[in-house]
Amino acid sequence: MEKTTLTEAEKIVLRLSVTEDVDKMKELLSPTVLETAAESLKRKGLVNTCIECGHGLFDINITNAGLAYLEVNPELENPTPETVKDRKVAIIGIAVGATIGILGAAVAYYVGLLNSK
Repeated sequence: MEKTTLTEAEKIVLRLSVTEDVDKMKELLSPTVLETAAESLKRKGLVNTCIECGHGLFDINITNAGLAYLEVNPELENPTPETVKDRKVAIIGIAVGATIGILGAAVAYYVGLLNSK
């Protein structure tokens, strides 16, 4: 299952939707943030919600897809953009190359010193 980017509010709602603890969600999040996060998770297929106009969120159930997502990504870590991964690989490559270059120069200098005697 592919990771999806979740806001902090969506992470709270998804975790608490396992126990269907709407009251705890209402304690932690403002009504607007709670409804927005719940609707976003619903569009992503991770929860089912029941929101009545003017009354706010009053029911939320985690879907099988939501349970599966929590199983494969229990820490709810957001995906790392490929550009960041590519940058890390490039930096490591440059560091390894520089180290080898410095070691090679040191060996060449040392060998040159030995041959000059």
